[in-house]
Amino acid sequence: MGKVSDPYWHSVTARSILIGLACAVFLCLITPYNDYYIRGTFVAGNHFPIGSFFLYILLTLIGFIAIGRWRSQWAFTPAEMVTIWCMMIVASGIPSSGFLRYHLFMLVSPFYYATPENEWVELFHRYLPDYLVVKDPRAAKYFYEKLPSGAPVPWGEWIKPALVWSSYVLMTYFVLVCLSVILRRQWVEHERFSFPLVRLPVEMVENADPKTRLNDFLRSRAMWIGAGLAVILHIINGLHAHVPSVPGIPLYFSLDPYLTDRPWTAVRSMILMVYPSIIGFSYLISVDVSFSFWFFYLVYKAQSVIAYASRGVI
Repeated sequence: MGKVSDPYWHSVTARSILIGLACAVFLCLITPYNDYYIRGTFVAGNHFPIGSFFLYILLTLIGFIAIGRWRSQWAFTPAEMVTIWCMMIVASGIPSSGFLRYHLFMLVSPFYYATPENEWVELFHRYLPDYLVVKDPRAAKYFYEKLPSGAPVPWGEWIKPALVWSSYVLMTYFVLVCLSVILRRQWVEHERFSFPLVRLPVEMVENADPKTRLNDFLRSRAMWIGAGLAVILHIINGLHAHVPSVPGIPLYFSLDPYLTDRPWTAVRSMILMVYPSIIGFSYLISVDVSFSFWFFYLVYKAQSVIAYASRGVI
């Protein structure tokens, strides 16, 4: 190793796959605990999976730069880093809002929220097969209200539905991979889309100097200033969330108080949010894609207003 043109520099290795799997498993274990138990900042399943990126930064600083300067033959290569990153972001959506947040509760909510008033038992319980849902009343109650002290988790009620839904997840991912293969040529070669979630990690490790393990991106003063401002901003607001005496910097501005008359109530909820990471990613996507995001969002809001106004006229 030593030259960027060496085949080893670009190869995907077994250790990158193993490390990627380990990172993916770790994220899948820590995300439910973070999201549902301590209710911290989402580490996955949003526009920017910060949990995956945090691990990637650690791997870059330790496995790519530090070890690369000490023992270059032991350090991660750019291809290995990108492999690990792709495995993490693919898996990060499963335990968070990409899948689990919208699917897990469906296994128990039809039974937990069933009451004599809503007549769910008579209406549709008989149509729910045992292998898709958790019908045991205690398991449903424990899911929402916590296990009694010292009581074991009723895994027997969960194993079969979990396996069936896991099969569904695998089939879904397989179909998505097939769609990606079909659309890849059009997106990558003809329209030349940029993919910010992949481009940023690649920018951090590609064309690095074999000795210093740094590239133009990591040497950029503007990059460090921008990243530092975003980190300081979130640290201040994080302290404000836990220590209210620390002043916070507002990033959320709701227009709902001003949208109280017909037909403008159809626009609600209208919230203006400042996301430093979104601002940064917007520089990595093409102008037409960036334009389509906000343009069609405004078109959707305009359609809501027109439909609401028309309904009042009719």
